Amino acid sequence: MRYAESAVQRDSDLTESRTRLLRLIGPQALVEASATVSAFEGLNRIADATGIQLDAGLADESADFRNDLGINSYAGAVNTKSNGSPDRADSVLGIFR
Repeated sequence: MRYAESAVQRDSDLTESRTRLLRLIGPQALVEASATVSAFEGLNRIADATGIQLDAGLADESADFRNDLGINSYAGAVNTKSNGSPDRADSVLGIFR
């Protein structure tokens, strides 16, 4: 998890977390982990660029900062429906309620 988080954050400990992961799982598994992180990041960017809607749970989870950042004014925002109230999940799985 730490490696994946480090890979997508601008200010991160990517070098350190990559070195730790390499020691734990070896070079081949590190390449596979890197490819997985890259694929998910790429797919997210494609989905965002094409205007694919957020599911209702994620829409509720992000309602406050989407509004603060002005994301709701983008044309693709009309594709996203929420359950009606901003709410933070207790866990990652809770986002997909």
